[in-house]
Amino acid sequence: MGTAAVKGPPPKVSLPLRKMVWGLLVLIVAAGGGIAAWPSFRGKLAGIR
Repeated sequence: MGTAAVKGPPPKVSLPLRKMVWGLLVLIVAAGGGIAAWPSFRGKLAGIR
């Protein structure tokens, strides 16, 4: 059970760091999904207008 010490930086550091990593992941996923869904999304926008 000695892996707990290796799991990462202290909580003070890890929380903002984790938020940053998650933010980057979300941005990357959103960018990838947005590029893939852009034509249909644009069509939906045109339909709403």
